[in-house]
Amino acid sequence: MTQIQPLARLTSDYLVAAVAANSPIKSTKDLSEAMRADLRSMPVAGGSAGGVDHIFAGVLARASKAKPDDLVYKPFAGGAEVVDALVTGTASVGLSGYSEFSDAIASGKLRAIGVSSRRSMFGLPAFREQGLDATMANWRGVFTGKGVSAARTAEMLAAVEAATAHESWLRTLKQNRWEPSWLAGKDLAEFMELDLTTARVMVYLLKLKA
Repeated sequence: MTQIQPLARLTSDYLVAAVAANSPIKSTKDLSEAMRADLRSMPVAGGSAGGVDHIFAGVLARASKAKPDDLVYKPFAGGAEVVDALVTGTASVGLSGYSEFSDAIASGKLRAIGVSSRRSMFGLPAFREQGLDATMANWRGVFTGKGVSAARTAEMLAAVEAATAHESWLRTLKQNRWEPSWLAGKDLAEFMELDLTTARVMVYLLKLKA
């Protein structure tokens, strides 16, 4: 991050928290109470250790007034393994993007508890709307080098912005269920500073190595 500069944020993917269909956790209130009561006894499954799923698990724990350093996190290579961990009882809660969980939710294997966006998405209620202050986006953007001139940076930004209006990009957004979330300039710089601050706090609380 010290050697690159951001051009634009393009998309935001939000995290869904899910449990097995037979889990006693049926709502955000149940999840929050269970985390607060005994976080160590409810392993959370998600993507790579230290990644956005892991960070959001800490955000959920903190919002539930549990101690993030009591979190038992089980990292997996992909969403299919997270689904298996929930179904077999290896994990109590799973975190992943909606596309990874959608089939298991539709088939009744899993129950979705909430989504990390600020408002409901995918037909699922946001945690924030259910009284739990837990929001986070797994966002994607375009970057360039620190040494690139302002004139060249402006040219690239204009090209990227033009590309986001192209029919092929709009089709890709729809196919992948990506949420367009264009941000550039000062707004992007401020957003990234806040996002990185949250990550630094959770790295400390979760006792992760930066």
